[in-house]
Amino acid sequence: MPFWHGEFMARSSHLTARVGELRRELDDARTLADLATIQQKYGADEPTTRSLVEYVQSQRAITRYVPDDKRLVLEHFRDEVGSVRMVLHAPFGGRVNAPWGMAIGRRMRERLGVEVQVQTTDDGLMLRLPDLGAAPPTDVFRSLGAEEAERLVLEEVGQSSLFGARFRMNAARALLLPRGSAKRRMPLWLQRLKALDLLQAVSEYPSFPIVVETYRDVLQDAFDMPALRDVLGRIASGEIGIHVAPTEIPSPFAASLQFGFVIDHMYGDDTPRAEQRAALLSLDRALLDELMGGEGADDATLAVLHELLARRRGTAPGRQARDAEELAVLVDRAGDLTRAELAERVAPSTEWRRGDPLATLLDGGRLIAARIPTPSGPQDRWILMDDAARYVAAFGPGVAPDAAVEPVLTEKAARREVLSRFVALAGPVSVDDVRARYDFEPRWIERRFDEWEQKQVLVRGVFGGDRSTTRWCARRLLEQARRRELAQARKQIEAVPLAAFARLEQRWQHLAPDDRVTGYEGTATVMSQLYGLARPADGWERDYLPSRIERYDASSLARLAASGALVWAAEPRVDEVGVAPSHAMGRIRFFERGTGRLWLRQPIAESLLSDNARSVRDVLRSQGASFTADVSAATGLSPQSTRDALRELVAGGLVTNDTVEALRDVLRWRPRFPIKRPNEPDPTRWLPAGFTPSESRPIVQRRINPRRIAKWKRPDREEPSAWGGRWSLVHTLGTLGAEADEQTLAERVARQWLARYGIVSRDWWRREHPAVGWREIYHELKRLEFRGEVQRGYFVAGLAGAQFALPEAVELLRAPLPENLDETVVMSVSDPANVYALPLAAGVESDPLGRPRGAGALLVTRAGRIVLVAEGRGSKLRVAEGFLPADVATAARVLVERLSARQGMSRRKDVVVESIDGERAAGSRYAQALRDVGFKGMGTGLRWYAGLR
Repeated sequence: MPFWHGEFMARSSHLTARVGELRRELDDARTLADLATIQQKYGADEPTTRSLVEYVQSQRAITRYVPDDKRLVLEHFRDEVGSVRMVLHAPFGGRVNAPWGMAIGRRMRERLGVEVQVQTTDDGLMLRLPDLGAAPPTDVFRSLGAEEAERLVLEEVGQSSLFGARFRMNAARALLLPRGSAKRRMPLWLQRLKALDLLQAVSEYPSFPIVVETYRDVLQDAFDMPALRDVLGRIASGEIGIHVAPTEIPSPFAASLQFGFVIDHMYGDDTPRAEQRAALLSLDRALLDELMGGEGADDATLAVLHELLARRRGTAPGRQARDAEELAVLVDRAGDLTRAELAERVAPSTEWRRGDPLATLLDGGRLIAARIPTPSGPQDRWILMDDAARYVAAFGPGVAPDAAVEPVLTEKAARREVLSRFVALAGPVSVDDVRARYDFEPRWIERRFDEWEQKQVLVRGVFGGDRSTTRWCARRLLEQARRRELAQARKQIEAVPLAAFARLEQRWQHLAPDDRVTGYEGTATVMSQLYGLARPADGWERDYLPSRIERYDASSLARLAASGALVWAAEPRVDEVGVAPSHAMGRIRFFERGTGRLWLRQPIAESLLSDNARSVRDVLRSQGASFTADVSAATGLSPQSTRDALRELVAGGLVTNDTVEALRDVLRWRPRFPIKRPNEPDPTRWLPAGFTPSESRPIVQRRINPRRIAKWKRPDREEPSAWGGRWSLVHTLGTLGAEADEQTLAERVARQWLARYGIVSRDWWRREHPAVGWREIYHELKRLEFRGEVQRGYFVAGLAGAQFALPEAVELLRAPLPENLDETVVMSVSDPANVYALPLAAGVESDPLGRPRGAGALLVTRAGRIVLVAEGRGSKLRVAEGFLPADVATAARVLVERLSARQGMSRRKDVVVESIDGERAAGSRYAQALRDVGFKGMGTGLRWYAGLR
């Protein structure tokens, strides 16, 4: 099989009837009952069924019919480079469509005398033809007979990539290809070259057994020729109809064919062509309201638009008229032109074919003078004699005194025609621009523009120049210009290695020494980037914020929370029985107030809460935000039980507080006894019936670990019972925000990710799992791309799928590294800027040190490359290969500064290194590098004394 298809096999034609039946059922679905019937019949879930129905019905909206086994759809449109694409939607399977496309392609080449590219799938075939300046020859598909198709396939199959691949496999199976070394496998490219040499050598012998076997293999096993003959016979008899659908854009069914077109032609001749680029881009159509909205186009898009207009007008070099016929076409396209505009459309005299084109038209009487009314008076222009009747109808008999013609249209219809020709070639125009060209009434012009805008012929926006002036532009022109600009931008993008991406994230998220922020404003900037991210509770003020904010002050985060800008909430931890114990605090998430709907999931079930926790929750639900003392008084619980219940609700993601100090109190709090969960097995199930436990001595499921019991304190020295701030429920309207559709939520998530990472791919969805699916987020990212706010491309090698980036992130990613760069960064392995643990595509090597053990492990990087990994608070070090001892010494110095930094009022702690790369630290080859930065020998280890500094 062709190597680029992997294990893919073409669909057999016997499934065609079932495919057609499914398409008809999806097309006929109108109600929820229809969806339920399809869902039950085919065993699909509701989202899949709904997506299929939308997909099929969107196809019908564009082509009027959904192609099935009884009616085919022949669609033709122009791509972004002006070539003609013809798509025959035929669900007969690849074994029928492949030889059919081969025969159609051969017939097109014989008829038109041009090169035609063909691409086939199980659901259709697509042809790409150059711009012929005429309607595409759709009759070729109806007139192809079975006998002629079989002859063309037999002539064409020997030159196909499929024949080369099958010949290579047959020759290898027959042991005709010489083997290389027996110790290793021969590479695929060398197998192709050897098979090609063998095929050229035996091409003079048509009866060579392997050649004959390959023809049989292709025509019988790969192709289904009897089914193709049956399909062509049914088309000739009229049993199968073909509906021709000219479209402005590719339909949804044609999008998959466009996507596969580049892949097929990258490997179209079965030879190694990895060094070549695909010359064609397949871009999805998006509504121009989504592309541009009311913002119009930026300067880059306008530059491409003017270039495209120059080509269509015939004023660009290479597009100017070389003879009278070409000039007549350009004049007919524009309608009326001044003498200067005519001169711009005439090619230099060295390119003329049959004399001066302009003089030829004037002498022959095909081009006549006209006096067009304008607000400043009549203006002399030139029109074709064929258009004289139209202009007489629009402006009166005095417009063309040299032509004795009668009006053929009404005045309004003729003026509409004149205006439409002008708008089609004028680019962005305003009402005043039209008034300067023709003496039309302004209100009539506005009505025509509004009418064409509703019909999606024009798009309204602000295009360059005076930003306060509204202009209209032809939708098709603007869309082609945008596609050309996107194609140019994507060609400039080359994927960078993971190290460059890691350095970008460190600078983007303010971890690099030169990019760190300070003060309250810096805290607000950092938190705005990290909104919605769930991370270990103790890591926020120990790792993430101090590494981004110079001289981090814990009060700045408290001020930010007190201002009402952010909300914190815990993410429930799940274990084998449904939910973790009440004292097990999960990850903490900070998010902007009113955006919780983007990040929070459904609350845990009420059955998983203890009785005290349910009582506290009911009080908060009825009374609203309350202080700890108010909660204790309303529930009648003791201070200890109130705190236990609040911590259980916080750990379950149900309750939050308006202060960060309360969060710190909750994290420090430990219940005296583990709280029994309602879903735990009954601990008394093994006791005799009728057993009654002693009062105040509950029976627990497991034996209590003394180390996990809270430290006992004398009752008269009990801490104050109140925790600061007011407690409130998380899942409220003020915290979650107003109800919104998935499109709005997906756009907000996409913008948050762009602000956080600069470059977005599906890997972030796998890491964070927001409340919105990746499909909706991807759609919104595409809309942002079409609006010009982000760029799409393959920026980072190894990341999954399409990648979207802010323009400033791309510039930062492409910025060259300065000389003598000394940018050493220490980050936690759970830091949001850590990209080393992301799953990479096959063939892209990941850093072997990128996945250290333990959530508290630290990574020390230099210019995006990992130099040092510290586990167990520096007790175990691992050093990357390829770095000098001086680099290791610098990394060790930065590491100990991070590990020994003072946390609040606590004293600085020493750093003890026990092993380096699995060896005893004192005997390691890097021991001297650590001694150079202040480590002292300590038996088999090395110790850095913090108290001596």
